[in-house]
Amino acid sequence: AVRALDCMPGSDVFVAGTDKCDIWEVSERPEVIMKGHSADLYAICWHPSKPGVFISAAESGRVFVWDAADTALLRHGMAGFPARAVAVSNKPLAGSMAAPSGGA
Repeated sequence: AVRALDCMPGSDVFVAGTDKCDIWEVSERPEVIMKGHSADLYAICWHPSKPGVFISAAESGRVFVWDAADTALLRHGMAGFPARAVAVSNKPLAGSMAAPSGGA
């Protein structure tokens, strides 16, 4: 089941996160582009000013920053709680670009 969905700014390309920990790129040919989460993926968000970069967050509290073009993990960290949403700013916020939210 799809748990998270976002559209790349200025395009018709979507990424979707699933309860199977997969990240799909949904364009003309939908395909799994990333695997890495170990729990239901509930949040996904494209970076507003870095083309191809998106953030995902999961029930496990893990937050990942991905490069879709290279299908590569750029950064990862722990939110400290089950993450249910993530937002990205193109302006630094206390040294961080991603802000997950959630709770037990």
